[in-house]
Amino acid sequence: GLTSMQQGHWLDVLADWKDPDSLTRLQGAEDDEYFQKGYRYGAKDGGFESVSELRQLLSMDDNLYRKLAPALTVHSLQRGVNPAVASERVLRTLPGVDNQQLQAYIQQRKMAWQMDGKPPKAPNFPRQLLTTESGHVFSLFSEGVTESGARAKILAMVRMAPRQQPPYSVL
Repeated sequence: GLTSMQQGHWLDVLADWKDPDSLTRLQGAEDDEYFQKGYRYGAKDGGFESVSELRQLLSMDDNLYRKLAPALTVHSLQRGVNPAVASERVLRTLPGVDNQQLQAYIQQRKMAWQMDGKPPKAPNFPRQLLTTESGHVFSLFSEGVTESGARAKILAMVRMAPRQQPPYSVL
């Protein structure tokens, strides 16, 4: 829940972080703004290489980062959200999403995965924010429990690359 002013601020800060110019957007931050606030670096002028890089954005705080990070990835290499695989949390952030339509779609998608794996047609999500491309990056999670009750968990991101040996790389 950000206000529209906060949303504008973060969109401008993100755009200034990524763009190669030194022109500061209305609510954004380029090198001068970072240095004035005591940062030892300026805007990156490039894309994100990891989600944790969000912490470097001007005025990013721990609370906002903890809210955003679980819903983001830098590994998909897509310019949109694929509703067939996006989490409900991510789909809920799309503008104009009707909660009842979203809930119905999530239920239909779950049933489709159990049946034939073919996702249902997405409801009226903003088309300019969507992609139908399937990524080649997967999150793998495993948890082991010993007889004594000790637990170990591991999460790995794997990018599939069928034309190389081995045909995957762990990110």
